[in-house]
Amino acid sequence: MTCPHPAGGIGQTRGVSTPTADPGQPEPATVAVTGSASRWVPADFADVSFTVTRQAGTTGEAVAEAGEAYAALDAALEAHADVIVRRTTTSLSVREVVRYEPDTGRSVREGFAAARTQSVRFRARTEAGDALRAALAAVPELGVTGPVFELNPTNPVHAVVRADAAVAARASAEAYAGGLGLALGRVLRLEEPDPSGADPYGGGSPRMLKAMSAPAPEGGDSVLVDLGPEDVEVTAEVALTVALVEPS
Repeated sequence: MTCPHPAGGIGQTRGVSTPTADPGQPEPATVAVTGSASRWVPADFADVSFTVTRQAGTTGEAVAEAGEAYAALDAALEAHADVIVRRTTTSLSVREVVRYEPDTGRSVREGFAAARTQSVRFRARTEAGDALRAALAAVPELGVTGPVFELNPTNPVHAVVRADAAVAARASAEAYAGGLGLALGRVLRLEEPDPSGADPYGGGSPRMLKAMSAPAPEGGDSVLVDLGPEDVEVTAEVALTVALVEPS
């Protein structure tokens, strides 16, 4: 996905208020607005989860077979350590596999399944696709979820977009003040609204593996995957309240 990189944002009104005058010291009229901004930039990371699952007659056999497959996955990823930021085991499980027979109403035990999931953060570059293809070639029936493209919290674009949002908010406030024949005074409030669980760093949306024709390592079957750079949108919003004054 390639998207344009807009540099600014759009201010949105939250209303203009004139507080009730205090007998001691009248408070100034104020204008309250929000400013938002966004930019599209190449992702820093691509997060992918790998799940190895093996079924056997006993728990010990299932765990042993899953362990062998997981060791093969580890070896394939270790060979591409230069494009991997971190690897974390996120789940382990061993469960009984039961088949239900609707004709007899019986539950038939078919064995046990052992599973282990590893989350891997890749650097979002073309070479990361080689690592993913190597993993898929090394482990048959490997479960893959992702990629999810993300930005580093320290990426300078976050500060740039926040500044853009503040500029957009002030531009909206100036427009309202000008329409009333007034000017902006001191800033009374400036805050970033609660993201309500949204990714504060812009983050990327989950994407299906992008199709690409490329041979797998060591003559394996062709795998249609890619982890090259993708654009993600970084957004920011700021709430601004400014006093209104008579123009000087």
